Amino acid sequence: KETQAEYLLFLHVDALIDDHALDSIDRVLSQGSNGGCLTMHIQDKGFIFRIYEWTVNFRARTFGIIDGDLGMFVRKDIFDQLGGFDSLPVMEDLTFSQKLRKAGPIKVLPEVINVSSRKWHERGFIRTFLEYTMAYARLWNGSLAAEPYNGPQYSSAPVSQRKI
Repeated sequence: KETQAEYLLFLHVDALIDDHALDSIDRVLSQGSNGGCLTMHIQDKGFIFRIYEWTVNFRARTFGIIDGDLGMFVRKDIFDQLGGFDSLPVMEDLTFSQKLRKAGPIKVLPEVINVSSRKWHERGFIRTFLEYTMAYARLWNGSLAAEPYNGPQYSSAPVSQRKI
């Protein structure tokens, strides 16, 4: 089902943001930005998580590479103009962020998105990191095949009652 919202926010199921982040997203999109993301914080005390989140946040700020753990936001008209997400089994967020960067500058907001460390603990940090690395490699070498865009891809399930 297609949404009537002007703005879209994509979050992984194990991520939390607060109203202040929603206000900031609303502000930058209403001022004409095409889209962007938040700053990731993994909810774990382990030093390895600080290194990983620093790397992902640096990658977003420096190269505009956004993945789902960063809470990607975009104007709906831009999302549709760019063809939405590619039909990939994984990494559709990265391929869309590439299209979004080409459409114009993105905003990396300082507001935090809190991400659970659950997946890292369930599968182990090294194994999870290697799975991500292999998926990145498959994406960039072209062996992760995409299917054509088949129209808007919005969830009809409300995430929040609040409109931004």
